[in-house]
Amino acid sequence: MDTRNDHKSIVIVVGGTHHNTLSIIRSLGMAGYKVDLIHTGEAGGFVTKSRYVNSILEIGDASLLVSVLKNKYASTQRKSIVITCTDSVAHELDTHYDELKDRFFFFNAGENNRVTHFMDKHKQVELASQVGMVVPFSIIYNGEIDTIQYPCLIKPLKSISGGKQIRICNAETELITALGSFQSSNSLLIQQYIQKEYEIVVVGLSLANQCLIPGYVRKHREYDGGTTYSTVYPISKLDNSIVDQCKKFINAVNYKGLFGFEFIYCKGQFFFIEANLRNDATTYALTKAGTNLPAIYVESASNALYDNIDMHISEIGSMVEFNDFKHRKENNVSLAKWLKQYFSARCKYYFDWKDIMPFIYAPFK
Repeated sequence: MDTRNDHKSIVIVVGGTHHNTLSIIRSLGMAGYKVDLIHTGEAGGFVTKSRYVNSILEIGDASLLVSVLKNKYASTQRKSIVITCTDSVAHELDTHYDELKDRFFFFNAGENNRVTHFMDKHKQVELASQVGMVVPFSIIYNGEIDTIQYPCLIKPLKSISGGKQIRICNAETELITALGSFQSSNSLLIQQYIQKEYEIVVVGLSLANQCLIPGYVRKHREYDGGTTYSTVYPISKLDNSIVDQCKKFINAVNYKGLFGFEFIYCKGQFFFIEANLRNDATTYALTKAGTNLPAIYVESASNALYDNIDMHISEIGSMVEFNDFKHRKENNVSLAKWLKQYFSARCKYYFDWKDIMPFIYAPFK
């Protein structure tokens, strides 16, 4: 029996060698928590070097998570709190909701497999349309391509099984070639391609009695599907209708936990792209801007009546520096401009004087 923290809940972070996982650990560390890390990535990854990690358990494969939780933590006197950083981890907990709900706090939608159901991007598009969001025309690929309009894009229905691979096609010949590049053509979504002016992520946290959306992130650069340089804004600078629609979506799912909604802005409209029903990496940018949503989640799990939440957000720059430097190497941005943005960014995902070891190890892992 683990009795180290019988007087309070143990906080467990589950994730791989990625700045998403590190950002959750640091958000909680800034609030005074040390976490138990269940690491699903390559052993010895940079996230394991954080000073805010109390213990490390390397499991490699997320499919082992449930048995580890039940064997190691289920007998503690208080419910442990589990924070997920990947779709595969969220899926494992969601699939075993009934088994785990009495011994653990974790992101959920109140029943087995409901979060997983809404990881399906077509299901998300359908619900987004129902709550009033503008959505691109979308179809599930069924072998027919005669009715598809170009340009279009293809992506896996579920990132849990197909990853974040996206292909843009301007003609039928490109579409046929692109379809062959996916591991399975039976689980693909084909969508109208929207020529974006810019993209945003609306970041929030749904609790038992309220849905908090303090700010959003406007992307300036991304690499391999991940945001690398952006600006954080208070939610007051975004149209209230978008915020209300996000809350309606979350309420319809009955989701409780951290989340992020991705939108593309084009010709005066925000088009819904997808919802991440887990921690979105951009959550850390909001932590640095003034609202620590992971810490609020942990506090609220311990106290269902947790209130007086400070929702202040300052406008700041945010950079995932090692990832964004690839743009410099590829001459997408000048060295002078990149350095100016780097030094002015108040949120850096790797560098932190108070937690320096992940920054030192990150280039090698």
